[in-house]
Amino acid sequence: MTGAILVVLVVLVLALLAIAIVYALGIRSESTTVRKAARRFHHGVGNPLQLRSAGHAGELRLGAPASGSEDEPDLPDPGCEQR
Repeated sequence: MTGAILVVLVVLVLALLAIAIVYALGIRSESTTVRKAARRFHHGVGNPLQLRSAGHAGELRLGAPASGSEDEPDLPDPGCEQR
């Protein structure tokens, strides 16, 4: 039983590795077949997953907040001499 599970895991890992290699080489060589397949995957799976969490708590915000108080600017330490 353990041997069968190990064989299945090895086959899955090798299949994923083969897909990753074909994807990487296809993207680098600008293969239209690979690029179309990647675009279909991202439009069908990736974009909806990303949009599902858009605008919710836990997102990464870059830049100043849209509203509310702004952080105070960093001021030099009064005990430190600046030249």
